[in-house]
Amino acid sequence: MIILYISIFLFLILLVLSSYLIRNLLYNKRKSAERLDSFNERTFGIEWNTRINSWYEETSRNYFQIQSTYGYPLSCYEIKNDIKKYVIILHGVTTNKEFVRKFAYLYHTLGYSVIAADSRYHGHSGGNNITYGYYEKYDLQKIIDFIKKERGSDTIIGLHGESMGASILLSYASMVDDNCDFYIADCPYASLYDQVLNTLKTTLKTPVMINKFILNFTNFISKSFFGFDIRSIEIKDYISRVNHPILFLNAKNDDYIPTSMSALLFEKCSGNNKEIHWFDTGYHAGSFNYQPDEYIAVVSDFIKKNISEPQN
Repeated sequence: MIILYISIFLFLILLVLSSYLIRNLLYNKRKSAERLDSFNERTFGIEWNTRINSWYEETSRNYFQIQSTYGYPLSCYEIKNDIKKYVIILHGVTTNKEFVRKFAYLYHTLGYSVIAADSRYHGHSGGNNITYGYYEKYDLQKIIDFIKKERGSDTIIGLHGESMGASILLSYASMVDDNCDFYIADCPYASLYDQVLNTLKTTLKTPVMINKFILNFTNFISKSFFGFDIRSIEIKDYISRVNHPILFLNAKNDDYIPTSMSALLFEKCSGNNKEIHWFDTGYHAGSFNYQPDEYIAVVSDFIKKNISEPQN
């Protein structure tokens, strides 16, 4: 009888931990605009923060929606420049399209039109939960198809993503279609399963075997009730399929996603036009903020080397 009680008690603990993990993974609390301003002022400094915000407010944006394959709206904005050159910008988890204005500024100054989109369950887009690329890669496909339909199949299209956004674009390029002209992935995860394990290690301080047991049970719940397999986001197993130019960016002191993941993705990428650049600081998803001039120079140089201007 004591063994039964202990088993029930341990199962209840496991259920509580798994429910907590599900809530934090699939329903992660979204950041406010005030937090964006606070982060930018602290990291960019007043001059750069004012420059980007002023440009953003003075620049015309067309807000529109695209229907996802799964029936929910994808909220986007477009900033026009050369309509034969586009970059789609993908934000990180818990943020939204307003958080990527720094990248919109970068590409607009390089002559590109920009589309920034709210990922599912973020901003003004629909979707019941976050799936870290499981469904989002097909949402990205809809945006790419939209550009090709509206601007022509010969339009240059680049993808730029930060954190989760970087992993979504890599999931798309490696698992759906390598049909864009270039990819820029800033601090991506190579494996969602391994990244969640890493997070459990730092938060629970429990042994790896216990963390794996918790995560495997959580994934069973996720697959059974939410149709989302955490183990399916293994970008490292598919990245070798990408042949178009790809640039990996990361800060040496990333304190959330291990830098080894960017290094592994770079190593496994089989394309000839691949590069990786390490910034001295930036922590997680902050390389642009801490070194804006260097960041812009690296991205500009990569595009100039790999992309020919469209013929008018």
